[in-house]
Amino acid sequence: MQPNDIQPRPPDASEIQFEDYRKRGVTLRVVLIALLVAPVNAFFMADLHRRAIEDPTVVSLFWNCLFMLVMFRLVNSLLLRWAPRFAFSPAELLTFFILISVSTCASGLDTLKTSIGTMQGYAYFASPENHWEDLFGDFLPLSMTVNDLPAIERLWKGDSSIFDPRNYKVWGPVIFRWWLFFTCLWGCTAGLAVFFRKRWVERERMSFPIVQLPFEVSQVSPSSIKHPALWIAFGVAASIGIINGFHVFYPQIPQIPVKIGQSPMMNLSRFFVGRPWNAVGRLHACFYPFITGLGMLLPQDMSLSLWLFHLLWKAEAIATSWFGLNSIREFPYMKEQSFGGYLAIIGFALWAARPYFKAVWERIIGGGDPEHLHGGPDLRGGGGDLHQDGLVGLRCVLRAVLPDDDDRRANPGGDGAADPRDRAPWAHGHAGEYPGPEQSGRSEPHFAVAVFRLHAGAAMLVASMCFVPVGIFFAYFWYLYLGYRYGWGADWSPWMPWSSQEAWRQLTGWLTSPKGFHWGRTIATGVGFVIYFGLMVVRTRWVWWPIHPAGFAISTTWYMSHMWTPMLIAWSTKSLVARYGGLRAVRALPAIAFGLILGDVMTGAGWTIYSLITRVNTYAFWP
Repeated sequence: MQPNDIQPRPPDASEIQFEDYRKRGVTLRVVLIALLVAPVNAFFMADLHRRAIEDPTVVSLFWNCLFMLVMFRLVNSLLLRWAPRFAFSPAELLTFFILISVSTCASGLDTLKTSIGTMQGYAYFASPENHWEDLFGDFLPLSMTVNDLPAIERLWKGDSSIFDPRNYKVWGPVIFRWWLFFTCLWGCTAGLAVFFRKRWVERERMSFPIVQLPFEVSQVSPSSIKHPALWIAFGVAASIGIINGFHVFYPQIPQIPVKIGQSPMMNLSRFFVGRPWNAVGRLHACFYPFITGLGMLLPQDMSLSLWLFHLLWKAEAIATSWFGLNSIREFPYMKEQSFGGYLAIIGFALWAARPYFKAVWERIIGGGDPEHLHGGPDLRGGGGDLHQDGLVGLRCVLRAVLPDDDDRRANPGGDGAADPRDRAPWAHGHAGEYPGPEQSGRSEPHFAVAVFRLHAGAAMLVASMCFVPVGIFFAYFWYLYLGYRYGWGADWSPWMPWSSQEAWRQLTGWLTSPKGFHWGRTIATGVGFVIYFGLMVVRTRWVWWPIHPAGFAISTTWYMSHMWTPMLIAWSTKSLVARYGGLRAVRALPAIAFGLILGDVMTGAGWTIYSLITRVNTYAFWP
């Protein structure tokens, strides 16, 4: 047979039905469905927080959104079989996932949930003992705070209603101003994504592998779904979740320890006894299937760097104690070193992109190469192809394991001037927590995808921007609704008393015990900058260099104590398979990763939904 005699495979019925939908991601029906789901999702997020169940937004792949995408996909499978005319296209499924992810960002643990606590925390917790009123009470922007004590007391005691005029008239104007602020703040990420689109997608070919699973789930005939490795991994992860879930109800059933705190055997700190070894601090072995799957989707150099640098930080703490330097408070200033690494990340990226920024500026002022930004989002409504720039763009935006917000406590220059006129607005702004770097409730990874020409160009951009204020509104509404019903100080998790005072206590410390400029923290920031920059130079000169510099900055975060062992397992597995497994085994790795994530998420979400319905505490799979 000659090559010309080979005929292409005729499309099956489902492919014919989808032919007209290839470039229709943002459709009226999927936007309406997302609008109906968004308030229910916001209630779910608020209720999780009320009952001290860990927030899904702690990791950038929001497991609640993944669960809803899978359920949507199962319903769509029935439509494909029995009513293909009404079935949803892969682009529509991805649109649903993105819009729900954007609305979920507003409900993040360290964004609006912190802001709503801080904005009333001053009025509720101020007392003659803490001297808040004398220190900075006259310098707070009262238009952004709630100061009506009777309304606040009803919120903390419960048995009231947000629909009471005495309550909503107090909260309404303040919430409206914060709603505008967050809408503008998160909306700015679209402009940044437009600005960096061409460099990220076409020049740097950045790979953010967290998108692989949502994309695979959305397809008509996912290739990995037929791979036995996926179902084996799914079965392992699901079995762990099911057994641990039944252990909560029937303690006689032995559990399978995978989480921090599940078993004292997983506490590795018990082996480090006496000085200087006890300086290692918190060190646990844990085996979260969800995080292990994410680690297997990461490049090997990144997964290696995450666990390696985390252990190096522990070794640094031991060495500090060994030399007797731990008597210096907070030495060796790990947060400041990490902060210097973040500054180097920004600095190196800006330096490397100098020609690109110049070309963009020339296009802005009307000159330069008209093809420079070719392929960007067509604001007149053009669309991209699902299997070309849509896939590349989506992969470039959604991020995997990123650092949490611990670095907001880094203080590279010391406390500086202790002027309440300067510090009070900062503490109030702390209520917003700014969105990132990992950040619980981070908007950028999910919102910026709209400008990467995912099937609908300007339509996706506009839809995503509209879901930002929608998510913010419902997040605030349900938090106040449940708060006035159950009481923040009554039937609520202990988070609210802490988050309502955190910023004000830190401000009090600055004003009452100012330390001025701190050379140690400043030098540590510079050291971190130099270390990262040096590692990046080595990486650019030697392509075989196995360590990713970003791990230096990321690995100091609190959640890395949960993630370092899964990252070690993922890196070891990929390394061994690459060396000894052959091509077939290497190709099975993504399916294994998908199975671990789906098995853990689907069973974990199932237990959480059961708890939501029955009001009975169940197994929480993360963290």
